[in-house]
Amino acid sequence: QRCQIQHPPFSSFHNASLASVSLSSKLNDPSLLTDWGPQGKGDFSTFEVNDPAAPDNVIAEVPSLHEIVNESLESANSALESHWRDGTTASHRASLLTEWSRLMLQEDTLKDLATIMTLESGKPMAESMGEIKYAASFLDFYAGEAIRSDNA
Repeated sequence: QRCQIQHPPFSSFHNASLASVSLSSKLNDPSLLTDWGPQGKGDFSTFEVNDPAAPDNVIAEVPSLHEIVNESLESANSALESHWRDGTTASHRASLLTEWSRLMLQEDTLKDLATIMTLESGKPMAESMGEIKYAASFLDFYAGEAIRSDNA
């Protein structure tokens, strides 16, 4: 039985724009900006994210973290209890984490994620790319840990 993983609700951007140019037009895969949550559980309050280089430019509107954190915790707990812990093997969990890392590090996806991070935080593109690679290394590490005999 395969484990179904839903996209995290905290990755939500709505009609982002920067200097009258749509953020999605700067990406190879605009679906990275798709509203993935909160899975029909009502409207959530939002706040604006401004371009650090031009504070008057709103580049995104994102859900309030308080509501998203609660939704994410409920979703994670439900997934753990319903199928992740007992419905998957250690090998399958490792393969899911490895695939997630692989997808993040694909050239176009890496550039897109770095573009979003750079526009949101103002850090240089090279630093954003390095941070995404670093994040992917954690997925690889825990994929390895998932199949260790003392953690399986």
